[in-house]
Amino acid sequence: GMLRLDTYDGCSVIVTQKDSYIIGLSLSEPKAPRKFSPFTPLTQMRPNSLLFAAVVVGWFAGSHALSCEVCVNALLSPPDNDIRPYRFDGVTCSKFQSTVARHLNTLTDDDGVEHQLAFTPDDTLCEPLKLSICADVSSSETMGLLQKALNALAPIFQSSVADGDLCHPKFDNYGLIVTVDSCDDSLDQPPNLAKACSPLESPGINCTCDTTKFTTPFLISGSYTEEPSERTTLYCFDVLVDEASPPSTCSGGDILRKVEIYADMTLKTYVKSFRIFPAVGAVTIASPSWGPTGSNVLKTSLYWTKEQANGASFCVEVKKPVTMIDLCGGRRCFVYLTNPGFECCPMYAAGP
Repeated sequence: GMLRLDTYDGCSVIVTQKDSYIIGLSLSEPKAPRKFSPFTPLTQMRPNSLLFAAVVVGWFAGSHALSCEVCVNALLSPPDNDIRPYRFDGVTCSKFQSTVARHLNTLTDDDGVEHQLAFTPDDTLCEPLKLSICADVSSSETMGLLQKALNALAPIFQSSVADGDLCHPKFDNYGLIVTVDSCDDSLDQPPNLAKACSPLESPGINCTCDTTKFTTPFLISGSYTEEPSERTTLYCFDVLVDEASPPSTCSGGDILRKVEIYADMTLKTYVKSFRIFPAVGAVTIASPSWGPTGSNVLKTSLYWTKEQANGASFCVEVKKPVTMIDLCGGRRCFVYLTNPGFECCPMYAAGP
């Protein structure tokens, strides 16, 4: 197509363009007759006209060229009272970066033309509360395609950080969003999936104790860890202490008497042992204890003080091929932390 730009000395510059490339440049005839023809070759232009044409070409080319670093981020926002801390790790960084690169490095326009980008995984761009991956964008056309792709794919990037489970217990009370950084904020922020997590209901362990959270200072982390061996896997739950919690109204509330896990009793032969790791004191191994038939309660006694519990862990050794997911009946394990008087047993969920 042809584009008429501003005038100089009575002349208009005509730029001929095809597929975003300048393929011709000429001057139109001024309103008053001039000594050169309507489309004068560049070699016959006056120096000032040549200078003006060069400036116009530079402006036109510059308006169609771009150099902009774009970074796609995942941001984690902890709650004010961060008593069950969760932070991004190297595995999560790799999942997020590889997902973004896989989806954004080739963008196709409406004409089927592919636009290549170079989002490259780099673990130095990952922090405990922020994951990033960046690429340079060199054209406005690609920037427009990138905006459309971000709007459509942000929920996928968000989900990649959470392994598809935004309601995992480790995200309780956390914010998790995908954002974009671009030069001069040239890209709009993409939409994010809203966390619509139903309150976890206690599966019931046939007891009358109060399962309300935070009735004692003891709690567990939102994720359990796995330590596989040849024949068994050790699934470990970290115990935390909320030092800022008000005095418990439960009798002996400063003592963690035992833990109870809602578990499928039909799999009891696959549970080999408990391994107990207090923060202070010796490591012990205990045989598994179960509640009455049909209760689906796996338990062990601890009798820990806050000093022994803070930073401690208890582990369930499970024989293969059964996993903790199998034992708990899904991707949540429900753990009850019982006080000596048995009137309080706050329930917390943990996942893999």
